[in-house]
Amino acid sequence: MELLEDQKLHVKNQFCRLLKNLNDQQALIKLLNNKDIENRRYAASALGAIGPEAKQAVLALIQSLKDRDKIVRANAAWALGKIGPEAKTAVWPLKTKPAVCSLIQALDDQNEDVSQNAARALGAIGPEAKPAVPALIQVLDDQYADVRSYAAKEIRKINSKIEAETTDEIDFDF
Repeated sequence: MELLEDQKLHVKNQFCRLLKNLNDQQALIKLLNNKDIENRRYAASALGAIGPEAKQAVLALIQSLKDRDKIVRANAAWALGKIGPEAKTAVWPLKTKPAVCSLIQALDDQNEDVSQNAARALGAIGPEAKPAVPALIQVLDDQYADVRSYAAKEIRKINSKIEAETTDEIDFDF
């Protein structure tokens, strides 16, 4: 872990990539709380790159949505989106949907990238993100065109997944 103390950004980045390639999620989760901003940024990004297999990191990533650094928050939102529907199953035992709730809050972040990535993550979660649709509708008035565009796209994505699931449940054999 001495490599994390190195002042060279490329060394920290490469170390997080190594942890990602080794699928050492526990080490990456610990890095989300590291005092060094760059380590937190790279750790969130690496967990997102792992994808759905990183569902054990969901709660730590939710906490990272509150980080003081906007890039850490944006990377955490992006990572939750890359984990996708697995994010909901990772937190399902809690009987609430903290990932969805936290991402709804992140839609109001003052940083455009955080809001965009929160919208994209909600769309990736799918039908379990249905409670976020009213918040996404409010974001259609956001000052940033890209945020508005992603919000509209993700509303359609969530609704189409809900419709597809509903249609799958209907027995068309009369």
